[in-house]
Amino acid sequence: MDRHGLVAGATSFDGLPDRRDLISMWVHPSLRGRGAAGELIGAVREWAVADGAREITLWVVDGNDPAARAYTRAGFAPTGRRQRLPSNPAVEEELWLLRLGERDREWAGPVQA
Repeated sequence: MDRHGLVAGATSFDGLPDRRDLISMWVHPSLRGRGAAGELIGAVREWAVADGAREITLWVVDGNDPAARAYTRAGFAPTGRRQRLPSNPAVEEELWLLRLGERDREWAGPVQA
């Protein structure tokens, strides 16, 4: 676990070495609309860049408009790849992608253990 309270893996579930997955992010209701989501996404982005990633992916459940807005602000975009939610096949989700560029790598520091 790092200084942000994050537990992070080495690669994506797809097994792609340049990809990291953001999974199960949640913001307490009392902190919503106050920048907490952006801070969490920023911490994941910082870790991913320092770990050598070139992209971050995540799944957004249909109808989760607040999450979609937060991810859009952070630079993620929907890919069009869809699947049924594993825990509830009646609900669908879409894969979103953030490509990390040189500018991201310029400000990234070492990962804090």
